[in-house]
Amino acid sequence: MSYSKQELDKLVQSVLQIAKDNLLKDGFVQPVGLLYGTTGLQNIFPMKFSGVEEKRAVQSWFKTAILETGALAAVVVTESWYRIPTPGEPVDPTRSVREYSDRMEAIVVEAASPLARHIIIQIFTKSTSGRYEFAEPFAPSPEITWFSEWLDDVWNQQQHGGEHGITIQ
Repeated sequence: MSYSKQELDKLVQSVLQIAKDNLLKDGFVQPVGLLYGTTGLQNIFPMKFSGVEEKRAVQSWFKTAILETGALAAVVVTESWYRIPTPGEPVDPTRSVREYSDRMEAIVVEAASPLARHIIIQIFTKSTSGRYEFAEPFAPSPEITWFSEWLDDVWNQQQHGGEHGITIQ
């Protein structure tokens, strides 16, 4: 299996549904990394970290695991903050999204292979009664550059010895 854009889309849709089901059942989304090989899912890595330093260490470890296992594709599921700036609002790169009162919660599913990349975002809210409500999932606009701390550079480093990710359409 080559894990083209279409195959990654199927994976992302399936994994997103599982993440939503887990959110409904458990009240949170456990960050997880999934590695796929020629016969499908080959490894599941629940990820635990607190703070940026631990997160960076787990990200580095996961990238190494992708290469050492010979995975042909990888998927990462996280729960994250998401915010849409108001039109004309200046971007402040020093301010975290969590600092904004109009932030939203989202499930982010990122998938990559040497051939393609796919990302889907599922915004959700929790009502005062405790019920979860989901917006339509969406992929970032092609005009937006999405840097994945989890998956960028993996196959590029292996194939080319480089340090920077390649643009994968």
